[in-house]
Amino acid sequence: MYLQKMKFSGSDALKDRIEKKLAELLEKVESNAAISAKGERPFLIGDDMRLYTERTHIEHQRLIEEINEELQPEATKFAVRTADDSVRKRVIQLISGLPGLEDKLREVMKKVQGIKLSPKLKNVKWVKATVMINSFVEGVLTIPLFNAWGLNQIFAALSGIGFGFVINAFVHRVGWIINLGRTVWQKRIIGIAIAIALFAFFYYFAELRAEYLSAVLQKEGLTVHYPALPFALISMLLIATSIALEQSKMPSDQEIAVKDEYDAITAEIATIKGEIDSINEQANSLDNEKDGFKLTSASMIEFGASLEQLVIHHSKLCYLRFQEVNFQNRSDGRPDCFGIEYPYAFQTYFQNYFNSNRANS
Repeated sequence: MYLQKMKFSGSDALKDRIEKKLAELLEKVESNAAISAKGERPFLIGDDMRLYTERTHIEHQRLIEEINEELQPEATKFAVRTADDSVRKRVIQLISGLPGLEDKLREVMKKVQGIKLSPKLKNVKWVKATVMINSFVEGVLTIPLFNAWGLNQIFAALSGIGFGFVINAFVHRVGWIINLGRTVWQKRIIGIAIAIALFAFFYYFAELRAEYLSAVLQKEGLTVHYPALPFALISMLLIATSIALEQSKMPSDQEIAVKDEYDAITAEIATIKGEIDSINEQANSLDNEKDGFKLTSASMIEFGASLEQLVIHHSKLCYLRFQEVNFQNRSDGRPDCFGIEYPYAFQTYFQNYFNSNRANS
């Protein structure tokens, strides 16, 4: 009845939860007592009750820990919010930081307004996807070559995919390679050299593909000679398309660096705005709860102490109930260890506070 008189946020739910767990523990104790009785445990002479009840005590101690974890932070919070003066000081302290944050926000906003982003940034996803697809197609076209070189189907497929990734990485680095030239003519020479090297490379692969296909058809009884040039032109078309997209549609390293700076600044803006909003929310919350701050932690501590006492009393009840049910379900007599008083001590958290408050009142 006394616990029901104390009402605050979460008290009913906590009390109901604790009472439910206590009822479950009592059922478990009665069941264990009956089972032990069938095996004539505890022994009539010289047995130790702790072997049969220590687990129950530990479960009750855990309930006290649970009560402390839920109520102690609340009790501390209520204890430090007891006067309007302390609330006003906190509000003033919070608001005092706003001017500096607002000045910093204005400075950062000026920075972001001066940044112009390249329209090519919108192309990044679809260009990368197109280059990847072209590279993958080229990789698939090479799978028969790896088969012809003696690799089984799985390793040939993996090699083809790996080759596609190599082509993809190369396309993304062509611009960097060309820019190694210091003059326009040096860059042109590098570009022409790359084109010649690529054509020679793909023409070599094209000859191997043509020979492979001719050999396959020859096994079928057909004599067909495939020219290598169309295969080489297909490969050149794929990689040339990828390189053209990479060079014309993708943003430069400088433009990407500008975008990174822009993202960093906008993230900083979001952080500053979040800090300002948080300060305003805390100040408003403190102001709205000013009347509630006059409450002390006394009721919370008293409630915690009452719950602790309830758990301790129930643990001792379980101790006696085990003996009662065990004795009722056995015919060999009453064990001498049933006469031993409750042998455990509890670690409590609210009892001392509650007793101290009562002594001072």
